[in-house]
Amino acid sequence: MPSTGQDNPALALEEKNVQLTPNLNRIESRVTIKEDLEKNEIKDEENYIYFIVKTVNDKLNENPTVKNLCIRGLAHGVVLSYITTAIIHWKNQGSKPLTLNDGLGLLILLLSLVYSVMIYFKVLKPLYQSYFGSSTKKYELLFSLLCSCMGKLFYTLPPILFAVFLAYDTANDRRRLISLLGVGSIIFFGFLLSKYPSRVNWSIIYKGILLQVIMALLTIRWSVGREILIIIGNKIEKFLSYSYIGAAFIYSDNLVYTQAIFAFQSMSVIFFVNFIIEILFYYEVLQRMFQKLGWVLQKAIGTTVIESINCCVSVFLGLNEALLVIKLYIHELTQSELQAVLLGALSTVAGSVFAAYASFGVNPGYLVTASLMSAPAALSLSKLLYPETEVSKTTAETIKIDSSYKEKYEGVISAGCEGALSAVNIVQNIIASLIALISLVAFGNGILSWLGEMIGYDNLTIESILAKAFIPVAYLIGIDPDQCELVGELIATKAILNEFVAYKKLGTFKKNNLLSRRSEAIATYALCSFSNPGSVACMLAMVSTLCHQQLENASKLAFRAYIGGIVTCFITASIAGLLLPPGAENMDQMVSVFNATIMPNTTLI
Repeated sequence: MPSTGQDNPALALEEKNVQLTPNLNRIESRVTIKEDLEKNEIKDEENYIYFIVKTVNDKLNENPTVKNLCIRGLAHGVVLSYITTAIIHWKNQGSKPLTLNDGLGLLILLLSLVYSVMIYFKVLKPLYQSYFGSSTKKYELLFSLLCSCMGKLFYTLPPILFAVFLAYDTANDRRRLISLLGVGSIIFFGFLLSKYPSRVNWSIIYKGILLQVIMALLTIRWSVGREILIIIGNKIEKFLSYSYIGAAFIYSDNLVYTQAIFAFQSMSVIFFVNFIIEILFYYEVLQRMFQKLGWVLQKAIGTTVIESINCCVSVFLGLNEALLVIKLYIHELTQSELQAVLLGALSTVAGSVFAAYASFGVNPGYLVTASLMSAPAALSLSKLLYPETEVSKTTAETIKIDSSYKEKYEGVISAGCEGALSAVNIVQNIIASLIALISLVAFGNGILSWLGEMIGYDNLTIESILAKAFIPVAYLIGIDPDQCELVGELIATKAILNEFVAYKKLGTFKKNNLLSRRSEAIATYALCSFSNPGSVACMLAMVSTLCHQQLENASKLAFRAYIGGIVTCFITASIAGLLLPPGAENMDQMVSVFNATIMPNTTLI
């Protein structure tokens, strides 16, 4: 008969220890947790939550893949929960029409774009690469042959279709075809003035003009295209306007909002934009965007990444802000690429100034389409005036992401603050250059006026001389013959002073009915760029601050870029004159770029 604890005291003690061991382990575990809780200053009633979180965190740290999946799943869950809540709220509010300009409609559009890009890069592209990655030479040869056939169609079919379209569209007004002569003349003289005529890549010239025509058809002849551009311009202007809040806090509402002093309002944008851009560079967002978007633009037109990106950004941001976006790569640009960057920046206007132009009575629909159409034309003209002769370091294949960029800063806030501080030098250089160059122009006008008075010509200025020279140009871009002198005066004003003064004068002409609807529309396109002496000064100041080693090259190329910026607008105006039929020039149904809605009856649902 086996002994029990009653017969054997030692055995009884051992059984008691066995029974106590789990309790002791639990007590020891609780003591450890309590010590951890006291160490981390967490209340006792949260010990179970703390224990669960700590355990889950330890398990996730042991398996980073699972941790990343959980984080992404949680993020997507939050986004989907939010959009579901927004839709429910929208239905409870009476299911109002969804506009693309704001609210739920814009949120759905943005999420659709984001998830489309994610699905492409995470699902479709890997499937495509896995399927075609091991293809035989037979399939590669077939693919090359297909591309060759498509290329021949690309160069022959669009001109034929466009010629047929023009023959039908201009049946009642053949005079519109004179704008073709304007485009041809500009390309011809551009070739004569080219730095290296024998090295011109005509493929880039053709693709740029073709892309400009496509954009013109989508925006001039299709109202939805204009509306989309107005929405984008509206949102970017709103983003930039947040800098005015900080500026008003420092300088006062009177200087920033009421009087809108250039040094206090426009220059304050640079501090805010450079702060944001430095953060985006820190997280390598812009670098990766350059690689992806630059590849698309390089294949579409044939220009390299940075010069293409700069022209795209210049459509919506200002001249100065566009250069900030590409500041890490300015030192790597070839002469031809630098020319394209400078010319592209001077060939468009920023969305942030559309409201000022519209306040003069200028149609905002023309402004938006003109700025977009000028971007591909600027790339084409820059490669005509200064063809590429060097090996580029900024193609989609050779552009590099500097992984050591983060090491310069202690954190993201440090990077952003450094960006804002570096903007101080940019702003002071711009202001100094503007004062000097504008004073120089005024001095030149003073001498001409003095010389003119002595021979009986009062008020002789550089603008008055150029106004006469631009009369033939006005005729070639499609202006009515009896109004060419007035438009020549506007172009000269913009080229010597700035587009603000020119658009103000255009508004006066419009009020006094001195121009026809058609001439007014074409003139608006011809004036829509930053190509004036003040902008050239700003541009050189930016280059000097961002990459001083390129200042000498930029100075040599500045005049060519200045002329190119003016001429680019002539190409844009010619295309607009070609595609604006009688009775269709009026875009007054388009509401302002800067109010809260787009066309009243534009809806998604």
